Amino acid sequence: MTLKDLSKQAGMNYNTTRKYYMILQENGLAKSPESSLIPILQEIARLSSEGKTVKQAVEIIKTHGISRESDEMRSLRTEVSELKKEVQSLSQLLQMELRNLQEVRALPETVNQLSKLRHDVLTLSSKLESKEQQAGFWFHVKAAFNGLFRRK
Repeated sequence: MTLKDLSKQAGMNYNTTRKYYMILQENGLAKSPESSLIPILQEIARLSSEGKTVKQAVEIIKTHGISRESDEMRSLRTEVSELKKEVQSLSQLLQMELRNLQEVRALPETVNQLSKLRHDVLTLSSKLESKEQQAGFWFHVKAAFNGLFRRK
């Protein structure tokens, strides 16, 4: 097997594979390119993506071995982490909306309350109507309420 074959099978860039392979050789972990090195190369890449240098990654592998966590498992862990963040964000948004709802004044709930409210507004508007012209504010309020409760 060549380094080019090894890089293809590992799904890595040739130059990266070559760099990792040379460091593995220096540390006595590789004698020739073979498929058994693929998990080691992938583990070095994973540790490097987490901020470790290649030499630190090799030392970790020598000390603790290779993480047996598959790419699929790592992907699921990442997805779970992102979902947790999203749930937390949605929870905060929900709490904010609930606080806003608590500040909203309650609307009349029954037909009797609505009828009484309509009567009060109409009474008030008729009292004020005599004092203002028909183009005034209360004239329009009365017209709006009459329009809302007009039977078809």
